[in-house]
Amino acid sequence: MSLGWLRLQEGKPDEAAGYFEKARLAHRDLGQRQVEIDVLSNLGYVARAQGRYSQALAYFNQAVDFSRQEGQRIQIWALVGAGAVQSDLGCYTAARACLDEAVSHAVEAHDRGAEANALCELGSLLERLGDGEQARQMAERALAIARETNDRNVEAEILVVLGNALAAFNHPDAGPTYERGLALARESNRNGLVCMALAGLARVALRRGELGRALDRVEQVLPWLDRDRFGLGYDPFWVRWTCYRVLAAWRDPRAGEALAAAQAELRARAELIEDEALRQSFLDNVAVHAEIARACAQV
Repeated sequence: MSLGWLRLQEGKPDEAAGYFEKARLAHRDLGQRQVEIDVLSNLGYVARAQGRYSQALAYFNQAVDFSRQEGQRIQIWALVGAGAVQSDLGCYTAARACLDEAVSHAVEAHDRGAEANALCELGSLLERLGDGEQARQMAERALAIARETNDRNVEAEILVVLGNALAAFNHPDAGPTYERGLALARESNRNGLVCMALAGLARVALRRGELGRALDRVEQVLPWLDRDRFGLGYDPFWVRWTCYRVLAAWRDPRAGEALAAAQAELRARAELIEDEALRQSFLDNVAVHAEIARACAQV
């Protein structure tokens, strides 16, 4: 299964799905229920990276339900994933419940890796909800664990979340934090995180009125947007909206194209959400999604 995670982190979710599905069937045939539960969780992360939120949530919920039915250890990673997807969908109360439970189980199980990831997702959720200070605290707790366990892959993801939290209240450490995340993401060949860190740096520069620096960061992101698919830690709409804002500030003719591409991807992902209430929540409750829709309506 490690090959599947490697492909997912590299932004190759389709290849990752192939590895995980083979593993799931093999372990099911052998009656290895706990491993099958773990693979279901992995498939949830793949589906999330592909923008198939309904399927991702189904995988995560199935993994958690099976672990409870079988009397197995709770699938903490599935709880983290379920919380992340609920946040993607704008279902913030459900997201908080999943992530709080994940942190609690991780602490109880002394699973430091799962605890760091749960805290990272919790920080990301709190930043989305506008609570930059609480988001910072969660991210800093996660960062301490990642450094303690020498998990540089997770550290890169946490640094981007921490950068977002610091940028939310114009903290001077936001830029340096994104820079550290950018360096680690490049070291780990995490192109999605590279784009997230660059977009964060562009936002910091834009807020400071440093338009030239903001454009330089965006120019590094643009070639990737339609060429690659990204895995963990990547928010396509946050990145695309950032690119649009910087290009619009420059009155660059590519701004219209960037906005249209963001709207097209938003619609494509929304169409994959089967439940109408969840689809509407995805479009209306996630601030950046609503901003994209408002900007398109004004064109």
